[in-house]
Amino acid sequence: MDNLLSIVLSLLPDLILIGLGGVISKRLTPDIWAGIDRLNFLVLFPALLFVSASVRPIAISEIASVGVGVWTVMGLGFSLGLLLRSWGPPLF
Repeated sequence: MDNLLSIVLSLLPDLILIGLGGVISKRLTPDIWAGIDRLNFLVLFPALLFVSASVRPIAISEIASVGVGVWTVMGLGFSLGLLLRSWGPPLF
């Protein structure tokens, strides 16, 4: 339970930033929002992810379990994407 709480707390700034962006986007013109969106995804969001991830160091004993979890989630997402691709728009 303690590990889950630390993961949720480390993701909390990201979730707040996403929610704040959704609220602010409704009040700005599309041109201004496009510039802010570009700045966010190219500079600010990667920096926030790096800082959030670096706050809690991962012990050597946890690397294997974290790695397996990450690869499992990525594999499931990729597989689900391949399965649902036939219902999506055409590629070209």
